[in-house]
Amino acid sequence: MSTLIKRSTLFLTAILLFTTVFFSSHTFATTTQDQYSDNLIPKMTSHTAPSGIASASQEYGPMYAAWKAFNRSTSQSYEDTWEPPIPTGWLAYEFASPQVISKYTIKNITPRLSSDMNRAPKDWTFEGWNEQTQAWDILDTRTSEINWIGGEKREYTFNNVTPYKKYRLNVKANNGGIYVSIDELEMMSKITEPTEPPTEPTEPPTEPTEPPTEPDSNRALIEITLLNGAIKEFDLSMSEVNAFINWYEAKASGSGSISFAIDKHGNNKGPFKSRKDYIIFDKIINFEVSEY
Repeated sequence: MSTLIKRSTLFLTAILLFTTVFFSSHTFATTTQDQYSDNLIPKMTSHTAPSGIASASQEYGPMYAAWKAFNRSTSQSYEDTWEPPIPTGWLAYEFASPQVISKYTIKNITPRLSSDMNRAPKDWTFEGWNEQTQAWDILDTRTSEINWIGGEKREYTFNNVTPYKKYRLNVKANNGGIYVSIDELEMMSKITEPTEPPTEPTEPPTEPTEPPTEPDSNRALIEITLLNGAIKEFDLSMSEVNAFINWYEAKASGSGSISFAIDKHGNNKGPFKSRKDYIIFDKIINFEVSEY
């Protein structure tokens, strides 16, 4: 009996020792959850309005123009889609400034005849125009996308960290129809955030640690309009305004953090040391600065 107890004790001690060594020598990564922006392409009303450029390899006619795949229409009309007179072709959108796209969606047409269902794309590449090499970079490849239904929207994600101004969907084959047709094409960027965000961002946005005190005559109101229609207004010193503009221009050129922290200053209500608004770059439509 005493021998059995000693063996059991030694066995348990070995398990505890292994567990302690294993967990002390291994670091476990925090899981992250990918989040994506809304569609970054505005509701187009022509090839160039309100901004950017919609284009295509061919268009069957004005009723099937490239921009109609970006007009966010819910119409089920054939004349509200992009369609070339052949079963292949490319559809493109050029942003006003470079964007890092890592998700896109394709919405199928709602055909009048069941035989027209085979106009949906089957094989394609999603590409970004490389200004340096003057060539298209293939970012995503899809094959055998079959069994579409009318009005169906499919989502596609891929890894991309490079900003491009112009992207295109290059259809190599459709599902057997005489034409290829696309009702809507959307493009989104990825925002990766930890599931349990830390109290401070891992990469603090560019900002002065202690904004210098500015005289009342050297200040400005900055008004920021966001994609969701919200308008943010802040009363800041000119040094803070300049810091925001420098961050925005750097991010538009493809460098810097995705967010910028603006100190609320006198609007710091509650038992807090400070309160800040974090402005996300790809949510900004425009901003206005009024000095006083």
